[in-house]
Amino acid sequence: MMASLCGDLVLLENQIPWLVLDCLFQKIVTTPEVVSKDELPLTTLVTNFFSGWWFSSEVDNNYEEIHKCENKHILDLLRNSLVLPSTKAKQKPGQRLYWKMMTATSLQEAGIKLKKAKSGITTTKISSILDIKFKDGILEIPQLSLHGVTETLFGNLICLEQCLFSGNEVITSYMDTAKPAVLVSSKHLGA
Repeated sequence: MMASLCGDLVLLENQIPWLVLDCLFQKIVTTPEVVSKDELPLTTLVTNFFSGWWFSSEVDNNYEEIHKCENKHILDLLRNSLVLPSTKAKQKPGQRLYWKMMTATSLQEAGIKLKKAKSGITTTKISSILDIKFKDGILEIPQLSLHGVTETLFGNLICLEQCLFSGNEVITSYMDTAKPAVLVSSKHLGA
């Protein structure tokens, strides 16, 4: 049932403007029965709700950066939580990201080995889908949980990018055909 709910909440056609969601949230949390000292912003609650659905490893979301974004709706918030920490760190003010990642297939054909990024207690947490490291011919990428909800999420994120983020299609460039997805799955980079 949760998977079905998550799947419905990420469909592009089901998006409710963030302004409306936030207004409803503020009305709920300001009622005397609900008010709490430890109240979390809506962005944090939504990100926490969805984070376990796509990363197999522990995710270190930069909530302050995500909270500052002018999210259009839940799907936009999820895109920001996946790409923001990494892209913000490398992007200069006013600069757009005009780059396209090489596919997993192209990388393998060039002799580069793919490896699942380590995370957890002994190493740093994953903070972005783009936390990719390259050293000694080995490319480490975050492991994604691949299942029905993830397929729905990424399909809708790609649609969102095609509509709103021309020239900055980060998710779209991650995998552009089914062949890299099969290769990534075979390398256990997708759980």
